[in-house]
Amino acid sequence: MHIGFAFKSPETHRACTAIGHIEAALATLDALPIPVLEALRDHVADQAKVHEGPEADFWHAFGTYLGNR
Repeated sequence: MHIGFAFKSPETHRACTAIGHIEAALATLDALPIPVLEALRDHVADQAKVHEGPEADFWHAFGTYLGNR
């Protein structure tokens, strides 16, 4: 794909925006106190139990990330 076209693509723009939101959320997580992160980790673990497939994989990975904070 030609790079100029990719940058003009609405889908590429939305993907880049999503990445920006993820980066901002990770920065916010870094500022939270440990008890809040632990509660969030527990909630995320519960979410991983009720989802299947790639969505469950996401929740498991997010829980692992939070557990390593």
